[in-house]
Amino acid sequence: MFRKLFYLTLLSAAVCSLQAQEKSLNLFGDSNAKGPTIVTASTEATFDSQNHVAVFVGNVQVQDPQFSMTCDKLTVQLNKDEGGMKQANADGHVNIVSVQKDKNGGPDQKSTGKGERAVYTPGDGRIALYGWPQIQQGGNTHIATEASTKMFLFKDGRLETEGGSRTIIQPAAADDKKPK
Repeated sequence: MFRKLFYLTLLSAAVCSLQAQEKSLNLFGDSNAKGPTIVTASTEATFDSQNHVAVFVGNVQVQDPQFSMTCDKLTVQLNKDEGGMKQANADGHVNIVSVQKDKNGGPDQKSTGKGERAVYTPGDGRIALYGWPQIQQGGNTHIATEASTKMFLFKDGRLETEGGSRTIIQPAAADDKKPK
């Protein structure tokens, strides 16, 4: 029990350090948001300091000021020498949600990304979604039409898709067109 608590304490410190180092990256939401990143798992949480890997298993939930995510398993690989995160892999029923505040006082923009697997690499600020990925931003939806389709979200808001997809663009509501 003490060993598990010790590893969880180390992991919490590592996650907080990661958040501070990755603060400039805009995963989906507000990159200026401040606060802790909280990771919970119902089955298991391990931290291997020798191999620089943290693994969370079972109904994994990540609450971050920039986004929230759920998945079945989350594996975080840390850089050995320079610190920070090398890569994060989410597996099984991945669902990422963020709400971005409108800078002009308009309605908040909700974005969701879904897939069977997601890979985040902070080096290029990219999230890759695999396994029937789907992205919804506001009323617009981008959906894979093939299991092998890959969708890539970049920190600057770009989306790239490799493979078959379908996009549904909803017209703006009349209330959205009125000046504020």
